[in-house]
Amino acid sequence: MIAALAAMSLLAVDMQPIVTFQRPDPPRTERQREEDDANRVTEGERAGDGATPNRLICDLRRVPGSNLRERVCQTVSDRRATRDQARETMTEAQRVYTDPPE
Repeated sequence: MIAALAAMSLLAVDMQPIVTFQRPDPPRTERQREEDDANRVTEGERAGDGATPNRLICDLRRVPGSNLRERVCQTVSDRRATRDQARETMTEAQRVYTDPPE
């Protein structure tokens, strides 16, 4: 056992750290930068704020208690209403638990 530990310590001395190199990004032209800026999706658009209210957005969500996923589709206005209701509920819960009793 001691011999194995001694051999491992000798190997550890000879080992060198691994150095990795990242390839630099190729230079982009001004036209490519403008195109990237035009195609960038903002967080509001991703959440459905900047979209038309009747547009349908579908997500894959996990079914509780299993590894299955189900497809849940909602319109932008439904998602916004659900989000506002959840925000209102959380604000009310925080107010109830942080305000002193009267």
